[in-house]
Amino acid sequence: MFGPKAIEMLRPWLRTKVDEYLFQPAEAVQAWRDERTARRNIPASHGNRPGTNRRADPQRTPGDRYTTDSYRRAIERACKAADVPRWHPHQLRHNYATAVRKKFGVEAARVVLGHHSIDVTELYAERDAAVAADVARAMG
Repeated sequence: MFGPKAIEMLRPWLRTKVDEYLFQPAEAVQAWRDERTARRNIPASHGNRPGTNRRADPQRTPGDRYTTDSYRRAIERACKAADVPRWHPHQLRHNYATAVRKKFGVEAARVVLGHHSIDVTELYAERDAAVAADVARAMG
């Protein structure tokens, strides 16, 4: 489920066919190729025309969706290129689970994450240290 903020952010990518993925590698590859063509310094009448030097039957073609592994690899490469500490997409899930647990409780975090057992949610959503500090202050 998406809230109103997420819907507004995703609106430009929403598709008319509900069974299509929002982000598609084939579209990203085509946008990258279009950008390269636009940056080209050599006139189109000289050298290779865009697309003429591609294999007729490539071994790999962009798919209709990103996999969790391709997403993770892209983030890993971007972190390395930007020279920032490495992180992985699963950290977003942990952070979200922790924020939901802090604001709405562990049961809400369990439902949002789709877990059947609260024990699994406990692994994702960190305990709120501020609550422990409040209890310690109140108890003296």
